[in-house]
Amino acid sequence: MIRNNTTQALNQFRFQEDDGTFIKWSEGQVEIIDCIFNRKSPDNKKRVQIIAATQYGKSIAVAAGLVMRTSAFSEKWAIVAGTKEKARIIMDYVIMFSLNNPVVRTQLAIDFPVERLRMKRTQDRLTYKSLGEVRVFSAEAHRITQVSKSLMGFGAPNVVEDESALVPDPL
Repeated sequence: MIRNNTTQALNQFRFQEDDGTFIKWSEGQVEIIDCIFNRKSPDNKKRVQIIAATQYGKSIAVAAGLVMRTSAFSEKWAIVAGTKEKARIIMDYVIMFSLNNPVVRTQLAIDFPVERLRMKRTQDRLTYKSLGEVRVFSAEAHRITQVSKSLMGFGAPNVVEDESALVPDPL
């Protein structure tokens, strides 16, 4: 069951690809967006696990939910994955959506030209004027003791763990 506020927000954001085509979301993708946007599942569970086939569109849906949430609310969100490359998949979509939507683009709190962000897309942290923030972290699973120390102090109340099988349980 998709909540009305999610449907309304999706109609307002009207996410589009870099080529200008508007994204048509599947029902499952809208469910993913709904969970992120409302910070809980429709049955009020705080932890949500998504298992989807490769190429389903999970990462792009998570990114849409993150942009909707962080551009409107003063919240910190962390994207944690086994490697930086995996974590950046979602972040690339977050950047794309933030740049392709004129309203969200005006909400970016960056101290460099927007065109540089469009060209490089290598930001590990994106902040909005609402003080919402999305940040990328790598668990670099092969260095457990070093990484667990390096992740300390960067807490966020909201965490998206991508490719969780690549992140060891102790981390």
